[in-house]
Amino acid sequence: EPLMAWCESNGVDYLFGLARNARLCRIIGAELHQAELQFEATAAPGQSVDALYAALAQAFSKALEAPPSADELERATSAYKKQFYGRIEAVQSRASTLAAYYQHTGRADYLGDDLARYVGATAQGVHDAARRYLSLKEAVRLDIVPGKKEQGPPEAAAKVPAANAPSSSPP
Repeated sequence: EPLMAWCESNGVDYLFGLARNARLCRIIGAELHQAELQFEATAAPGQSVDALYAALAQAFSKALEAPPSADELERATSAYKKQFYGRIEAVQSRASTLAAYYQHTGRADYLGDDLARYVGATAQGVHDAARRYLSLKEAVRLDIVPGKKEQGPPEAAAKVPAANAPSSSPP
């Protein structure tokens, strides 16, 4: 309820979700991971979201043209390792991570294998995966612009017929 109230007061009209369970995650694990890929950006004050999107689309397309350089791959690997170890530092976070591994793979001991997937990545492998899974044609764009949601006149709601109300027009 508080989340929906926040969304309504901040002009967010649609939220989509998928309930998770272990069986579903095992069946659609790869698709679920692919669907979770996301990118966030915030427009500078005075900059339109359309201008931001155009700049991001151009940078995104350029990034897909060639594999990352050795330096870019090393920076990405180092950043991932920092985030990975930070995520499992606290006991509760580690337990949650192991539970997620069990839920998604059926193995709570998947920690080392997961880290190895990222640490062992090659520039060409990253490029191939990016070109295979990332596409602006299949992207979902969600613009959230802060501000008050404008309310229509109260009589507008009365003019909308109820879904189950009998129609007064002939069949």
